[in-house]
Amino acid sequence: MGLPARKIESGSEKKIEEVSLSMDGRRLIFLFENGEGCAVSRKSLPGDDGTSIIALQIFDHRGAVSVSQASGTVYDLPWDSIKHYARGGKQRSSALGERVKKLRKERELTQENLARAVGISRIQMNRIESDVSKPGLETMMRLAEVLGITLKDMV
Repeated sequence: MGLPARKIESGSEKKIEEVSLSMDGRRLIFLFENGEGCAVSRKSLPGDDGTSIIALQIFDHRGAVSVSQASGTVYDLPWDSIKHYARGGKQRSSALGERVKKLRKERELTQENLARAVGISRIQMNRIESDVSKPGLETMMRLAEVLGITLKDMV
């Protein structure tokens, strides 16, 4: 008698079933709905400041994880970023994300407030600031407008 067959639905590779912290606290362990699992070193994550992780929460219809740290830092990991870092992908360096984050903080805006004003999700704003995602021209124009700078000054 064999193992029971499991139907794998389209899109299940994008749905996070479980997330946990490794015993040594150095890696996040993910299990996806399709049975795929992966581990990501915290050192490779752009939002991680190295302090203890106090909470992990799956959200966005099981498509992302929110990580809360003892320092008060909170960052989000969408499913595609998890897989990128699990495959050894590196942080992408760009001045754009750092510039947006600096300007947002100077104006005393939260990611959520800025995202709402620009018309994008907070998770997308986090991805822009972390240089995981590059905004399109329309989004960059709205960002520049909300932050009170020219598009030329943003780039």
